[in-house]
Amino acid sequence: MLTDIYPCERGADSGVTIDALAGAIRGRRVRPRAPGASIERLPAEVASLARAGDLIVTLGAGSIGRAGAAILAEIARRSGTGGH
Repeated sequence: MLTDIYPCERGADSGVTIDALAGAIRGRRVRPRAPGASIERLPAEVASLARAGDLIVTLGAGSIGRAGAAILAEIARRSGTGGH
């Protein structure tokens, strides 16, 4: 699942876009899901796809750093485990 890409605060725009990243991934064994998912919708979208034993990796800088905890909380809420 890909979220929007924002340029670094202190650097120039790298030219990397979500469309370019999705295009580079297409044709590989792993396909991007929901390109352009908003950071706000990400926990619910990932939780709806996650299955026991899945490994979920969040990678990036800035607001994506908070996504991991939010995803885990949403999975726990849906499973009724309360995070245990």
